[in-house]
Amino acid sequence: MMKAGSSETAEAPFIAYPSPRLILTFNGGDVRDSSRISPKLSDDKLVFSIKKAERPDSGDYLMTVENEFGKATLTIKVVVFGEQHFNDEFDDDINNNNNAYLIKCP
Repeated sequence: MMKAGSSETAEAPFIAYPSPRLILTFNGGDVRDSSRISPKLSDDKLVFSIKKAERPDSGDYLMTVENEFGKATLTIKVVVFGEQHFNDEFDDDINNNNNAYLIKCP
């Protein structure tokens, strides 16, 4: 859960060779606002970030990594509550708790 207007990041470790490609879907379809919602793939972890969350961002984000040997998926459930406040105080309190299933609010 996260408060509207806040920004959060979740990480999950993985191992794959050769390097996989990353696919992100939202509630079974395309991600609405890719300028604020950012999936990234590094050598050993998946990183999912939401900047200035809005209530319509609530839902299930499915991150899929795949290469020619297989694929793995991770569902990130996001719940945004409260009213949108355009205030950067929440941006300074990003929680990197290595738990892709829970995004804590500030």
